[in-house]
Formats: sequence, structure tokens, C-alpha cells
Amino acid sequence: MSLRELRDNWDEVAVSDPWRAILGRPGEGSPRGVEEFFLSGVWEINEVVGYAKELGLPRQTHSALDFGCGAGRLTQALAAHFETVTGVDISPAMIDLAERHNKHPDRCHYLLNESRDLGVLPDRSFDLVYSNITLQHLRPPLVEAYLREFLRVLSGDGLLLFHLPSHRQAPALARLLPGNLYSHCARLLWPITHRGQPMLEMYGMRQEKAVAFLERHGGRVLEAREKGSAGEDWVSYRYAVMRSP
Repeated sequence: MSLRELRDNWDEVAVSDPWRAILGRPGEGSPRGVEEFFLSGVWEINEVVGYAKELGLPRQTHSALDFGCGAGRLTQALAAHFETVTGVDISPAMIDLAERHNKHPDRCHYLLNESRDLGVLPDRSFDLVYSNITLQHLRPPLVEAYLREFLRVLSGDGLLLFHLPSHRQAPALARLLPGNLYSHCARLLWPITHRGQPMLEMYGMRQEKAVAFLERHGGRVLEAREKGSAGEDWVSYRYAVMRSP
């Protein structure tokens, strides 16, 4: 899926089913109201901050980056812990939605970015770079491009935390097909099995490959902890990374 297709799909769900789509699948599960939606962000960031304290990072709390911010669920919650927070997303409709629900306009800023890089952001400018349930929708070459950018914008004493699926463990068909072939097949069948709903593809990168990539590009992986954010069909990890000395 190209960046343009991804943007268009997220624009569609931002209008039709934003609260449920971000935390689940469009048209599935119980609807989530605005209050519940943003409260879930507070719970998630409280856990993230507690985990970061265990690691002793970041050493400063001046600035945080929320990559794939959507409607600002996590960006708003990060404002309780950082002086300034920047939310970045590919979808203009999501950015508009986030701006409408921005309770901290003096400290929370949203940025539309439709590029393969984060060139609008300066080097070493964020103490925390955080991304959850976002990279899973990008093809591996794009994931690698953004991981390089995360390390570039991370401060010397900062912490990069991101979630990324490693590989499918179910269904059985996915285990029989090599690489991301299952995802490609699922894409062809989607219009039949999910008529009228936008498709948000899922991709993974093997944990050992992700660690090797980060270390080749100036990262030091502190931990890759298994975390089921991508659902029961995937083995996935949350990576804690700092810049190499």
C-alpha cells in the first residue's frame, strides 16, 4: 500500500468511524465515545512513562514526538509529562480531528507529514519518540525509513519506544505463505470479505532483523519486549532504543 492509499484510507475512517477504527477495526466492536477514547490514551501513556522510568530514560522531559498520532489520543496524554508534544500523521482529516480536540494548544502541536521522511523536524530534537499501532500498517521499506528518522530526531539522552509486529502465528494459511505474501492475498480478498470498508494492511518485520537494523543505524536496543498490540494473529514487540554513544 502506497503512502497515498494509506492517507486516503485514514481520511475515510476519520470521517466515518474514527474512535473505533484507531483502536480496532472500522465497523467492528463496540463504538467508543470521545471521552473513553482519550481516557485510553491516558492509561497507555501512564504505563509508558512508568516503563521509561524503569529504564532511567529519557533524562529530560522537554519534548515528545507522537508518530502516527491520529486524532491525538496519545499526544494529549503525553502533555501531562512533557513540556511540548508534537503529533505527526499522514491524514489531513485525522490532523483536523486532533486539532478540534486539542486541550493544550500552547504545548501540543500537530503536523501533517505525507513524506517518507521527517525532514521538517530537526536532528536530536525529541527526548521521547513514541509510536504505537502505526508502523504495522507500513511496508517494511517504509518502516526502515522512519526508524532511521526516529533515531535522527532523538536526543542523545532520549528514548525511542515503538511497537512493531514480528511475524504471524495464525491463521494456519499465514504460516504456510512466505514473507508478507499472506498480506498481499488478504488485500485481494478484502473487497469481497469486508465490502464497503477501507483496508488497513498489516505488515511485520522479524524481531532479529529489526534489532540488527537499529544497531546498524546508530541505535542501541535496550529491550525488545513481547507485547500483543497487533492482535492475537501476530507476535509483536515493543522496542526500547537509545542512541549509541
